[in-house]
Amino acid sequence: MKKHHTLFIALLQGLMMIPAVLVAQQNEADTRQRGDHNQGTTTQSGTQQISTIDQWGRYNEGEVEQTGQHNTATIDQDGFYNWPNYGRFNAAYTRQAGKRNHAEAWQDGDRNASQIRQTGERHIAINDQDGTRNTITIEQQGARNQSFVDQNDGNPQPNPGEDNATTVHQAGKDNWQQTEQTGEHHDAWLYQYGDRNWSRTDQVGRDHNSDTHITGHRNTTEVWQTGQRHRSVIRVNGHRNTSYVQQDNL
Repeated sequence: MKKHHTLFIALLQGLMMIPAVLVAQQNEADTRQRGDHNQGTTTQSGTQQISTIDQWGRYNEGEVEQTGQHNTATIDQDGFYNWPNYGRFNAAYTRQAGKRNHAEAWQDGDRNASQIRQTGERHIAINDQDGTRNTITIEQQGARNQSFVDQNDGNPQPNPGEDNATTVHQAGKDNWQQTEQTGEHHDAWLYQYGDRNWSRTDQVGRDHNSDTHITGHRNTTEVWQTGQRHRSVIRVNGHRNTSYVQQDNL
């Protein structure tokens, strides 16, 4: 996982909560927590803001809210039972409004939940989960937004991971989304509204479901599923749309 060393460092044990409210340009907020039941919250408004929340422990929760342009938010969690990263029952919440913002969430463990909401233009959302029974939700509204999702449990055995779910919402134009799931019992849902969108869903394992809704112009979608008991439903309404689905059974 990523580790960051910047201006503001908080080391806590036990139940703690750290708020950071920054209004200016080129500010950096770095929150580090160790222990159980921690909460890290960062609120930033301005240009080129950087927020990093690093949590290690159990039952932790990280939340970042940014408004402005060229902002970056990263939540990294390791340990057990955190609410964003390694362990169980972790949660990460990121909300960004403006232009050219960047959001990342990195989670390791089981039963983790991550939510990224972006409003504006040219945003990038990256969500990586390593474990089982994890849930990812990405909502983007605006133009030229991009999102990337990767779910895997890090098991060296073939087809690692299980019970993962991904949901992506996009509204605007020049959007594209990529989802990769390796394991079993995965669900991938994608909704795109706007122009020049194209999406890719790749699932390896068994019992996968993929449901894609696209409305707009010049959209292209691809779904690859390899394994057992796959189901893919694609609905396209617009102009110059292309759909490609390949399902293989082993």
